[in-house]
Amino acid sequence: MLRLRDGGNVVAACALEILVMLGRLPGARTVGDISHITGYSIAATAAALDWLERRGSVRRVGAWAITAATRSELSTRPETFSYLQRVAVTALYRCGARTGDEIAWRAGESATDVHRVLAWLYRHRRLYHVTAYQLASKKEPASWDQ
Repeated sequence: MLRLRDGGNVVAACALEILVMLGRLPGARTVGDISHITGYSIAATAAALDWLERRGSVRRVGAWAITAATRSELSTRPETFSYLQRVAVTALYRCGARTGDEIAWRAGESATDVHRVLAWLYRHRRLYHVTAYQLASKKEPASWDQ
């Protein structure tokens, strides 16, 4: 078990569960997602992630999340989105916050095209930036580089 001077057993147990969980799941996850999956409080999860980040086990990455208005519009009027906009927004709707590369990989679309669409959606206030975490040693699928 991990031993922490500044957080005790809750943070140690949480840190271990986070490492296991991030190793099993593809892509990055937000503090809220990790907290929900592990069952630990947001505070304990954030403390464990900070501890893991200081030690180089996890790293922060920028991710996207959809706004409540976009979520509602996708449910009621999906035809207002272009094909790639719908692909990106649907991926975020179903999976929660994700990086642009992960959305492109999951959708089987060009990362350049998806990033362009995400930037447009962000400029039009349909998405917002969030901080997510992933294992520092985790390699992205080869297709993410294309």
